[in-house]
Amino acid sequence: MKYLETHYLDEEERNKCKDKGLFVYDLRGSDTGGDIACIEKSVLVNRVGCIVTNEEIPLGDKYPDNYKDYEEFTKDNLIVYSIDELLNKVPRNISDLDIVKFAHQFLKDNNYADYEIKYITRVKDEHENMYAVAMNGEEIIGFNPLIGEIDKLPEWDFTFDSQLFDDLEWNREILYMPLSCHYDIWAEVSSWYPNNIEHKEGLQEYLKYCIEKQIDISKVQEFLPNTPIKDIMQYFENEENKNITRQLNDNITIMDLGYRNETPVALVEKKTKYGKEYIIGFNYKIENNNIEWGYGYYYDKDKNKALKDFKKVLSGDNLSDTFNKKKKRDKER
Repeated sequence: MKYLETHYLDEEERNKCKDKGLFVYDLRGSDTGGDIACIEKSVLVNRVGCIVTNEEIPLGDKYPDNYKDYEEFTKDNLIVYSIDELLNKVPRNISDLDIVKFAHQFLKDNNYADYEIKYITRVKDEHENMYAVAMNGEEIIGFNPLIGEIDKLPEWDFTFDSQLFDDLEWNREILYMPLSCHYDIWAEVSSWYPNNIEHKEGLQEYLKYCIEKQIDISKVQEFLPNTPIKDIMQYFENEENKNITRQLNDNITIMDLGYRNETPVALVEKKTKYGKEYIIGFNYKIENNNIEWGYGYYYDKDKNKALKDFKKVLSGDNLSDTFNKKKKRDKER
């Protein structure tokens, strides 16, 4: 249920609300003053305003059924700030958090409370043009949280590649996504990339979002800790001119991630008091914004060689002979 708190409404104002299918109640203040105590049909003493709702509040005519505790009511329902929002019209200047609340409230109001919102996207230059996808087992629906029209999406035809990645290629951005959805996406990409992923540009947009939100393999594995899953960040095309990296602790920056066969490999830049050092780390793990690797190749300041060797590693090559004997500092350790 959505509600709007407002001043005390006279009879004419109440009738205008009722003509729009809304419900009006009085607010009673506490005996000590300051706080709102409860919601009633009509208040004469300690009246502090009105509340307008889009659904009827079941109130009786006699105590204790003739009032609703204000704190309990507001905790379970969604506040809005205009009559338009109560009527499901598009509100202005709505925050991302409020959009997520609207989406959850919409599901609750339309008997879809058992559905989980998987993601919400919106057009970058039209913030009111948004779309949410929610699932309950094999049942999938899509809707605009602010307008409310529901599309039933066939489960057999739904993939994150065909829906989400396709949308991201058409000037949309992700507004909301829970960890459970990230896990589902990583599982799909792990199984299908590269041959069965059609919208690869959309995948790149999604991976950028992961970097911005610090979603990595260790974070995704929190959803199902004992289930192995491939690190799809290896598929991120980290062009230098895009300057898209991830900063870790100990002055370490991830430049690229990938695999040599089944072994996870990281290319990192580490700032030391002597300058920048470039490292290729094998069997790396990232936890709590720290990275560790089983063994690595250290390139001092030779960034070009590190980049070149990293490409060799991704193609399955071995780096055991990559350093000549004169470079004593550059060695595996």
